[in-house]
Amino acid sequence: MPRSLLRTALLSSALLLAPIACSPAPSPSGVEQPSPTVDVPVAPGPSSSASAPETGTASAPPAEAPCSPQFGELCGVVRFTGKVPAMVSPPKRKEADYCKDWSVPHNAVRVKDGGLADVAIYVVSGLPPVETESMIPDAAVKRRECVHEPRVLLARVGQTVMVGNEDGTLHNVHVYGPDGASAWNRAQPRRAPEIAHLLDTQGVYRVTDDVHPWEQGFFVVLPHTWAAVSDEKGAFLIDNLPPGKLGVEAWHSIYGKKRIEVTIEPGMGATAVLTFDGTERMAAENPNAAAELKSFR
Repeated sequence: MPRSLLRTALLSSALLLAPIACSPAPSPSGVEQPSPTVDVPVAPGPSSSASAPETGTASAPPAEAPCSPQFGELCGVVRFTGKVPAMVSPPKRKEADYCKDWSVPHNAVRVKDGGLADVAIYVVSGLPPVETESMIPDAAVKRRECVHEPRVLLARVGQTVMVGNEDGTLHNVHVYGPDGASAWNRAQPRRAPEIAHLLDTQGVYRVTDDVHPWEQGFFVVLPHTWAAVSDEKGAFLIDNLPPGKLGVEAWHSIYGKKRIEVTIEPGMGATAVLTFDGTERMAAENPNAAAELKSFR
């Protein structure tokens, strides 16, 4: 092969082997996500008998955005900026057979890395008509090591909740309805079959154990599934949201309610940062809030 042709062939091969620089793919929305606004009144939350919620903090600079929402998503974090109350093992545990074998800190206020856990976040206005579902899977909670788990459960109106007992001791399942009246009270012997209860009313149900009073739980019952519970670091995600302005409420079993308004643009998502600091009015749905802050000491 002539040298000129050989040089041409080698040059062509080098060009084919050279790395090709790729620009990063754009975000799904292609533009910066809008920040929610505040101070906009919205419809009542799940418990119309409770006190009015406070206005929450819902804005954050993009650099502090807790997540990168896809279209139709609201993702964010619930932060706690005040002095975190000390959660200790309730003293009455030491007096209870079986339960005394575990020294478990009370779970009324759980804060990790500045995030507040067990906050129910749900949409209260701006949604399209919700279709009634004929088949809704059962929800489930349990008592384990003399703790009600999870502390906050989301459920649909018309859904059945199954309450289990994994402990080797007697528990009592005492449920108070959204109106505060006793709705259901049954004993559950050790490792007995689950007990089923129909949640037929929108609002917050409180679950206690008359045998072990520190065992507290809550069912937040809604007419739809556009809701989430914040995880151990306060993060949450609600997906499949329709575009438009949506009223969003956050409820904590000790610190009560806060409301914000967010805007979901077509083909986009939104972020939100809600803040509690411990100075809020205690939740009207929890008459034991003050005792829980002291871990029932």
